[in-house]
Amino acid sequence: MFIKNHTLDTKDKMIITHKINKHQQGSKNSMYGKVWINRLDENKIIQQSDIQNYLNDGWIKGRKINYGFKDIKCPTCSNIFKVPGNAKKDKVCEECNSKKHEQTCERCGITFYKYIRKGRKCTCDKCKRIVVRNKKNIDNVSLMDLSKRTISKIINRSGVGCSICGWKEAALDIHHIIYRKNGGTNDMKNLSLLCPNHHRMIHSNVLDSSNLKTIDETLSNWKDFYHN
Repeated sequence: MFIKNHTLDTKDKMIITHKINKHQQGSKNSMYGKVWINRLDENKIIQQSDIQNYLNDGWIKGRKINYGFKDIKCPTCSNIFKVPGNAKKDKVCEECNSKKHEQTCERCGITFYKYIRKGRKCTCDKCKRIVVRNKKNIDNVSLMDLSKRTISKIINRSGVGCSICGWKEAALDIHHIIYRKNGGTNDMKNLSLLCPNHHRMIHSNVLDSSNLKTIDETLSNWKDFYHN
């Protein structure tokens, strides 16, 4: 333990925390034990069960080393902001740091700031698909509100085939008759089940998709095949 880097007050609190947690065992310790948190010049010991409320308010979990805090000038926007005493001099402020991750939504085209891993879909929070999991009451749930894995299971259980050729040897694709980029929705009347070959032929403009059977016609009873 780096006792020499802590203030006297911090040492006392660390000793108290150690004594409290020493008498707790196993999962009980992680659930009911004490945890040390800090925020700028403030610090306290709280119950483990209350930590989420403090983290949402800007507190940081862990011991606070006595580095102190200093004011530095952002090299990008020249704003003065507070950082820990051991921070590098070329550190940028939070606003400039977030602009490093400037993204453009693939669906609506708006600009937002968020780190997205390479290869993942770049969508804003409004366009992000919300998935319903472990839903016992699905009366007001649409098929497209479920996860892709659950949708695939429902289609396999139903035994429905491709809307064009009836192929059902493996997983089927869900096709938007009116494309999402053209304002199409996830309504059952705008979706159709297709085999991979016919799905690609439609997107290559080899086939016309205007007369396809919709999921509302072929799989209107999909809730009968939903097993929670």
